[in-house]
Amino acid sequence: MKLKPANYPEIREHMLPGDIIAFSGHAPISHLVQLATFSNISHIGIVCHATVSYHGELIIEIMESVKEGTHPETGQLITGVTRNRLSTKIRNYDGEIWWLPLSHATRTRLDYTAAIDFLLSVIGRPYDTPQAILSVFDLLDPLQRITYAAEDYSALFCSELAAAALKAGKVLPDINPSEMTPVDLLRQPIYHSEYYQIKGDPESIQF
Repeated sequence: MKLKPANYPEIREHMLPGDIIAFSGHAPISHLVQLATFSNISHIGIVCHATVSYHGELIIEIMESVKEGTHPETGQLITGVTRNRLSTKIRNYDGEIWWLPLSHATRTRLDYTAAIDFLLSVIGRPYDTPQAILSVFDLLDPLQRITYAAEDYSALFCSELAAAALKAGKVLPDINPSEMTPVDLLRQPIYHSEYYQIKGDPESIQF
């Protein structure tokens, strides 16, 4: 894939449900994920849409699962599966952010309703720390005798959430989302040939 710089306000209208937003954070936990997966990606969100009915304005949101955080507008603690306005996330995020649009061929297969229904059904579920750890350290256990994570959505980590939604939408029918690290999801052959950096120092994704 080819990297292109982008200005978020100019491209937001092209973002569609199912597209992936990738993050490279600067916090210690982000560096741990990056080190263990040999990539600069530490977090994943998946695009969804909302409409402000009074104004008819399209709002770009992402669904994500976070271990811990604080809502930038309310100050309330956040954990687990949440739905956030992408512009707010971009404004307050400390790190680099990329948009990876799905390819046209992928979109023709995507069952939007099933994918979004899945995402809405898991809002509020807790962050899955044990499975996140198991998926990240699979490289240390190539036969997966110890680190194998069974498919389980009672709790979800970030890339597991996005991968499970795409699986529900019939785009990635054969994967185990509970084994999917952030960079694993970005390696799937489902994206457009170009991806876009929308925040941070110019940097390519380390696939």
